[in-house]
Amino acid sequence: MEFRILGSFEVVGTTGPLDVHGAKRRGVLACLLVHAGQALSTDRLVEELWGAARSPGATHTVQTYISQLRKLLRPETARLETRPGGYMLDIDPSDVDAYRFEQAINTAGAEPDPA
Repeated sequence: MEFRILGSFEVVGTTGPLDVHGAKRRGVLACLLVHAGQALSTDRLVEELWGAARSPGATHTVQTYISQLRKLLRPETARLETRPGGYMLDIDPSDVDAYRFEQAINTAGAEPDPA
């Protein structure tokens, strides 16, 4: 599975692109991707998505999005886990284009002659 967060947001599985529809649903996944391997609380996800405009049902909405994302990612290699007080996306960091880009920059910077 490949997560593309540089440029247009895309998730590509073994059979092609996956349809992650809905801006807030993509927002939940993007937050989890940026913090892959770390548990994010439901409150943190709500704050990231709604900020001060938090609706009364925002917590339940995040839980619904998590359930939908689990179904979408299930046949693939990403695991969306429940942790105490929140959720964690367990993926190989190299599945994220931003991580690969950062690694390429670090490798190039370590060269004796970056040119």
